[in-house]
Amino acid sequence: TYSARSHRGRISRLSFAASMSTASAEEGSKATDNFDKNGRIQRSFTLPPIPGVPLQHHTDRYNSAVVEDEILNSSSTTREEFKQLLEESVTKWKAANVRAVWLRIATEASELIPEAIAQGFSPHHAAPDHVTLTAWFGNGNSRLPGGPSHFVGVAGFVLDRVTCANGSVTDKVLVIQEKSGPAAGIGSLAV
Repeated sequence: TYSARSHRGRISRLSFAASMSTASAEEGSKATDNFDKNGRIQRSFTLPPIPGVPLQHHTDRYNSAVVEDEILNSSSTTREEFKQLLEESVTKWKAANVRAVWLRIATEASELIPEAIAQGFSPHHAAPDHVTLTAWFGNGNSRLPGGPSHFVGVAGFVLDRVTCANGSVTDKVLVIQEKSGPAAGIGSLAV
């Protein structure tokens, strides 16, 4: 599922959430509202799967399929079994004009990765417990977002010396720390 988060500010999040709420009226769709640790709303949105595709999946508003099949989490799945299921699934997704497919394979089933690459999937990102691969079937170059390559944190402080009307001097410190993101809550500044 995709979350309605934006790095462009609150207005973008709200307009995105508003556009998603109108689409949630589609038959078979499912919209879920969750709140992140900072109390911001995150709306997740899924659509029903393409009929007849053997790999369990859901579709999204971008006409992508997100595979959620347990065989991708099991070391007991054979490469041949996965190859057959993936070939049939890719054929049906292409026939249904699905633009992209997201495939998340658990590290326990990592022997399946070469079969996915042979079917046209490319690595997107990895974590200790999984590898995510994508395939673009749409026209032209892939329009999928790239995988994360690095994190940027924002922090700083400003010292301000204020002379009050009575002649006393007050020193003030403005501390700016990232509220959300990869560096949220990391480190502290003793004043």
